[in-house]
Amino acid sequence: MSNLIVTMVPTQFIWNVWSEVEPILETAVENSFGRYETNDIYREILEQIQQLWIVQDKNLDKIIATITTTITQYPRKKYLSGIFAAGERADEWIEEMMRILDIFGKENSCDGFEIIGRAGWERKLKHLGMTKLFTTLQKDY
Repeated sequence: MSNLIVTMVPTQFIWNVWSEVEPILETAVENSFGRYETNDIYREILEQIQQLWIVQDKNLDKIIATITTTITQYPRKKYLSGIFAAGERADEWIEEMMRILDIFGKENSCDGFEIIGRAGWERKLKHLGMTKLFTTLQKDY
């Protein structure tokens, strides 16, 4: 982990990293089944609806992974929600990313962290205390 940096990108610096982040996010956007395109994510980050987190490999001077989050206010609870996550070498950074996201969530008075994603995320996050709650089904018209 010592050669990896996990950090949130301030909104005013999104343009500095977007050309590197967008191709990584495209793989996650494909799994949104038409709900989002990368330009929608970019807009929501600029509008401060979503936050952009990156994992950078200092040795390669390259972004290897990214996660976007949003704060979701339910009627009785508030959660930091993972929206899009993609990249490589997750086993090297997932624990640090979750540690930092937990700090951010607590600083923003969230009750917890949630993520909607493919089944593979359950395996990656289970040892960090995350539990599968439900399955989403969809029918298109």
